[in-house]
Amino acid sequence: MKCINRKSSFCAKQKELWFLIILNLASLIIILNGIFNKTMLIIISIISLVLVVKIYVKEKKINDGILKIKEDIEILDDKAHFIFNSINTIKYYCRVDPKNAGDLLVSFSNILNYLLFKKEYNILASEEIESVENYINIENIRFDRDIKVCIDCLDEIVIPKGLIANIIFLGFRSNILKQLDSNIYIYLRNINNIVKLDVDIIFNESLNKYFNKLYLKSDFISLVEKQTEQCNYCLKYDLDDISIKFKIISE
Repeated sequence: MKCINRKSSFCAKQKELWFLIILNLASLIIILNGIFNKTMLIIISIISLVLVVKIYVKEKKINDGILKIKEDIEILDDKAHFIFNSINTIKYYCRVDPKNAGDLLVSFSNILNYLLFKKEYNILASEEIESVENYINIENIRFDRDIKVCIDCLDEIVIPKGLIANIIFLGFRSNILKQLDSNIYIYLRNINNIVKLDVDIIFNESLNKYFNKLYLKSDFISLVEKQTEQCNYCLKYDLDDISIKFKIISE
């Protein structure tokens, strides 16, 4: 990681500004004293212009860096609890089960790579599904669950980042996937340039034992609807005693 000495950077910037001021004062003195030296004025003007461009470029780099940091903070802030809890889980398993700790660390690093470095709005479905598998691997170990993912995606389809992953993330955040073991079936196709995604969550026990339908609709399903709308996709769902089935279609 490149370290930046802010004090030296600030001092260098001050020197450039003072040099620019001196050059402009020199130009002013030449003009006021009636000393018209065309070559000298051209040289001073060129040096001044170079310094102005240099300062502008430095400022732009700093502002772009600040903007990137803010974006990364927003991304991490949304997943702050998951990141903090995952680090604690890895720390615990390093002591009691080094093999699981290694698996957790690999999955966790892959998720961070997905969150921070996949900046594109649209990504390959295979990348999205990989992040889902890594996420479930961590949560299975954390909550001692046995959630299985079955994927049927024949083509390298491009989808909005988070379209699938946010359903799983919200399922854990709403405590549904924390409480019950389940099988998750992901079926994805591109038919005549229309992306069709089915996500079926089939539970091993009755949902009514832990949650009422009003809670599921107002919390988990409504959050999934908002996320889907943000991706400009249409959502339909079917809810019964042992399953939640989502049908998502690109508009």
